[in-house]
Amino acid sequence: MNKIFKINSYDIDLKSSEKKFALECLKYNQIATGRFKKKFENSIKKLTRSKYAVACSNGSSALFLSMKLSGVKKDTEVIVPSFTFIATVNAIKLNNANPIFMDVDNFHNIDQLKTIEFLKKNTFTRNNKTYNSKTNKHISAIIIVHMWGRPADFSKLFIIAKKMNIKIVEDAAEALGSKYTSGKFKDKYVGTIGDFGCLSFNANKIITCGGGGMILTNKKEMETKINHIITQAKKDKIFFVHDQIGYNLNLSNIQCAIGYGQSLNFKKILKRKEKIYNFYLKNFKKKTHLSFLEEPSYAISNKWFNILSIKTSNKKNLIKKVNSLRRNKIDVRGVWYPIDLQIMYRKYQKFKIKKTYEIANNSICLPSGPNLTIEQQKKIINIL
Repeated sequence: MNKIFKINSYDIDLKSSEKKFALECLKYNQIATGRFKKKFENSIKKLTRSKYAVACSNGSSALFLSMKLSGVKKDTEVIVPSFTFIATVNAIKLNNANPIFMDVDNFHNIDQLKTIEFLKKNTFTRNNKTYNSKTNKHISAIIIVHMWGRPADFSKLFIIAKKMNIKIVEDAAEALGSKYTSGKFKDKYVGTIGDFGCLSFNANKIITCGGGGMILTNKKEMETKINHIITQAKKDKIFFVHDQIGYNLNLSNIQCAIGYGQSLNFKKILKRKEKIYNFYLKNFKKKTHLSFLEEPSYAISNKWFNILSIKTSNKKNLIKKVNSLRRNKIDVRGVWYPIDLQIMYRKYQKFKIKKTYEIANNSICLPSGPNLTIEQQKKIINIL
């Protein structure tokens, strides 16, 4: 908890089970390795109905490894929304590839129609691979980000990507538990549709280990590869023989113990998040100068973060509103700054980006932690 604020952006909800499991790790000297990694992975598999799940050090490493195993490398490109947390795009560059920035839709997710338009008008196929007509580079993957926990609409894009032999990686860092209720992906959880799904258990996520991440896959071969790579690619653990370049990206047993404890309480957390979402929705629904981000009709969201748009043509007005809330010791922040405008990414290709800038200029993140009270929500709403 940040003691500067009376109402924090996101407070962690810890129960006795997390403490019990963590103390067990300390008692039996199993901080690094032990039984909880497999228990945590199995728990997440059950929650997402994924065939396989591998815990790793954080959501960023999950994205990095998913890119690598998708064939993302030097002289390849990856289509990615400009409106996302920067780790999504950094994972592309850390694999020595380049991003192609795409706009987002009304739910702040990748605009599948613009992406399809780009693929149809600005690419060509050679040797069963898709290439960018402008750069002649191979487009190896598309990252689908499920922003704020709201599942992205990408059913048409999914079909086209498969035909064009482009891998799909789902950045579901914010969306554990979000599920499609209609359409092509009906009854599927986010992160289980593409070639890989990436989760985060950072301190402000819907469940947390204080850090940590997980890669979801439906292929046993990939589960085996990931487990091998994240433990320094040891072929012989006794005599330290390695068969490729690996990484120290495993998640510790004590973190998995905390994560496992959190996962046992997941359904209760979702219910509290729904109450918070519904209270905000009810109170902002009829305000003409305020627009609350709802969940799409085709899915159920985990309601990770609640986003409010303030109808203004001047970002200075938005900044004033944020500062007013923060003076009242309410930790309110802006949304992601467009990645294509970040200094290190300005030179890369982008396609018809418009909605991204609009969202960035008029939207804020409301406090959304599972322990948020009705009284606290009323205070936020009254000031706004």
